[in-house]
Amino acid sequence: MIATISDQYGNYAVTDMISNWPLHICEKVFKSLHSQLNKLCTQKYSSNVVERCLELASEPIKTDYITELVDSEELANLI
Repeated sequence: MIATISDQYGNYAVTDMISNWPLHICEKVFKSLHSQLNKLCTQKYSSNVVERCLELASEPIKTDYITELVDSEELANLI
């Protein structure tokens, strides 16, 4: 999944999927990003997917994402 999210065309497919499919189906995508967010946020294509996930994911997943990013040693690079 990470390779598809990072792909210049695959990111569009994943963004479209999480925008249009039922969110309970997309939970696996949301959860697959854990521990990868620092890398994905700084890449041109995958950052689009992360942004959409932050808009659509459930509150517990959003909280996990934000905690992971804030606790990161890479926080300065993300800002």
